[in-house]
Amino acid sequence: MKLEQKNKRLEDYLEQTDLVNYHHPAIKARNRQLVSDKNSELEMIEVCYLFVRDQIHHSNDIGGHRITKNAAEVLAYGQGMCYAKTMLLAALLRLNRIPTGFCYQSLLTKEAPPLRHTVHALNAVFLSQEKRWLRLDPRGNNQTCQANFNPREPYHERLAY
Repeated sequence: MKLEQKNKRLEDYLEQTDLVNYHHPAIKARNRQLVSDKNSELEMIEVCYLFVRDQIHHSNDIGGHRITKNAAEVLAYGQGMCYAKTMLLAALLRLNRIPTGFCYQSLLTKEAPPLRHTVHALNAVFLSQEKRWLRLDPRGNNQTCQANFNPREPYHERLAY
């Protein structure tokens, strides 16, 4: 799938916002822990992605009821819905000067009849060496969702849905 860059300026995907608040001290500290020994862009992407996917719980998976409203809250509480987890991944990657945006999937769920429509959020990161975008899904794996990122095969997307 070819991703379309909505904003013409790549710098727009490096901005700090109220939701992607990467200047927060806790995000900076976690970032130092994660990437201090990483030498390449792909290594930084992988370690940040795996942290958010595996260490930050998807609220539905744990029966969580907390509403996390920005990246710092997601980190502080260790949970969030897909939208919240994408904010944290964007914050960590943007802090490392890796352009990161947001993507959305329209899904029909069969969990509770009748079929329900839902929107799922995920990220897109710009791979500077290849000059292209790659989607990453930090939702978190469970029995029905398996998302992965293999930095040695960056052209292979493995999304939760």
